[in-house]
Amino acid sequence: MEKEEDARIARYIRERDLREQAYQEEQARIAHEREMETARLRAQQEKMADKQAELDELRAMRAQESYEREWREKE
Repeated sequence: MEKEEDARIARYIRERDLREQAYQEEQARIAHEREMETARLRAQQEKMADKQAELDELRAMRAQESYEREWREKE
């Protein structure tokens, strides 16, 4: 009788520990996925910012060339 109860308690503890471990693993997986998504979004934003900076630089260069062209034509 006592051995059965001890076995039942041990089984309950084992199952509880397995559930807790599964829960912790799931939480770690979710946290990792969030980190990966944040990194992906950050990289995407940086790429867009770099592209915008390139376009701004190109526009500035063209404006400067246009200004110089007009200046030369006036001379």
